Formats: sequence, C-alpha cells, structure tokens
Amino acid sequence: MSLTTAFSSIFLFLLLLVSLGRLLEIRRSKGNQRILLQNGAREYFPEHYRWMVLLHATWFISCATEAWWRRSVPPLWLTAVGGIVFLIGLSLRLTAMRTLGERWTTRIFVLPSQPLVSKGIYRYIRHPNYLGVLLEIAGLPLIVGAWRTALLFSLLNALLLYHRIRLEELAFTEAKSVLGTEIAVPRFIPNMGFRHGSKSGNTPKIESDIDRALRP
Repeated sequence: MSLTTAFSSIFLFLLLLVSLGRLLEIRRSKGNQRILLQNGAREYFPEHYRWMVLLHATWFISCATEAWWRRSVPPLWLTAVGGIVFLIGLSLRLTAMRTLGERWTTRIFVLPSQPLVSKGIYRYIRHPNYLGVLLEIAGLPLIVGAWRTALLFSLLNALLLYHRIRLEELAFTEAKSVLGTEIAVPRFIPNMGFRHGSKSGNTPKIESDIDRALRP
C-alpha cells in the first residue's frame, strides 16, 4: 500500500468516526427534546432544520470525495493546522454540550420559564457550539488537504448559522426567556475579562441585536 493510499484510508476512517459521533449526538438530542417537551418547552422554526441536516450530510460526502480524488499527501503544516482547528472546534462543542446538559439539542427549543444558561463557557461567549461547528467544518477537510471542501462548506455553514442564530434569538425574544440584568455577551469572540451577575444571584440578560432593535 502506498503512502498516499494509506493516508487517505486513515482520513476516511477518521471521517467515519466523526460521522458516528454525529449520529450519537442526534440520538442524545432527541432524548433531550423529549425531556424539554415534558417540562413545557416549545420548538421554534423547525422548518430550517432540514437544511442543516442536508449541509452536514453533503459536507461528509464532499470530504470523502475530495480526499479520495486528491490521492496525494498534503503538506505537513496543512494537516497540522487542520487537525488543531478541528480539535479546538470539537472541544468547544463538547464543552457547550456538557454545560447545557439536558437543554442541549440540535433544534431550537425554549423553556419559557427559564433564563438562558449563563455559566461556564457561556459566561464569555454566546454561541460556543456554533463556533465549534464553524471550526470543525473548516478544519477536518484541511487535514487531508481538501481545501475546496473547507472553503465551500465554511461559507455555506456561515450563512446557515447566521440564519439559525437570528431565528434562535427571535425565539428567545418571543418567549421572553432572557431575564435579569442587561449585559452583552459576544457571539463568537470570547471576552476573557468579562464578569457578570451580582452577589444577589440575579441571572444576567444576554442582549441580542433584536432586543436592541425592539428597545423604545
């Protein structure tokens, strides 16, 4: 077996592991959705979800196709950069999932009587899960030098996540689930010097662009 074939085969095996991980996450999400519904949660804007499924499915196919089509070993620095970016993205997503616990889903669910989660990584960044997805989408294909897939799906994913975030913030605004002291948490760039909350234990408000637009 040549080095090129071996490298491509290893990447395809890695891709298989990542896809299996996604399937397990979908299973976990469905379980959390049932719990949320039992606690009075409501799903918002379900029609957009099919596009997210389609994008991720075609991303996996494109990664595999370009990896097999290239049939060459990429520069070591590109593989290293791709691997580091992917691992950072994966770490962000897993941290977000662990912090949200049973409130984590792949769909938009809101518990009307509960404020947004503001502990852990959510003290510093509003959408760590989505930032993680952005990094994973870009990083994994670069491991095998599939820069076309990385570029195309990074752009498509950014557009879809922009739409998703707007829908999510609309859902929170409509449900009036964001309570407490008004502060601003950055969407994607962590503010490491950020402090929130008060000694009285008030839950902070995460102000969205929509909140500002609706303010009199």
